[in-house]
Amino acid sequence: MASLSAALMAQYGYDLKPCILCMYQRYPFALNAVLGLIIYKLAKKNHPRGASLMLVMAGIVFLANSALAFYHVGVEQLWWESVLEACTFDPSKLRDAMYEPPVPCNQIPWQDPILGMSMAGWNVVVCGIAGICTMICARYGKVIVT
Repeated sequence: MASLSAALMAQYGYDLKPCILCMYQRYPFALNAVLGLIIYKLAKKNHPRGASLMLVMAGIVFLANSALAFYHVGVEQLWWESVLEACTFDPSKLRDAMYEPPVPCNQIPWQDPILGMSMAGWNVVVCGIAGICTMICARYGKVIVT
């Protein structure tokens, strides 16, 4: 939830406009919040196998988001072009002066001043670590609810 909160803070608090790939990277965090509630309920009702299965699903969601973020980093770094039509903006197609054009996906609105990583780059790292840790917990750990 901290990553989703940071993305929303960047958008609304610091006026950093997200591209469509940025928006797509938010959905897995919301999905994992729902999965977390399901895991909590299953663990509370003493269903460890169900809770572990949901943990595996949450890990897969984190790893998929890490892959999506890596794809976004590739678009930002011009390693490849995005296959999404919404990632490019053609000003000649702008009909309405009140319409706010979409942000191109290869435009980096913010970079870490120390490491030079974009928010998508940090999402690769955070979701990759979270996915691996979640899978380890599902395999070796116990879901404990107090």
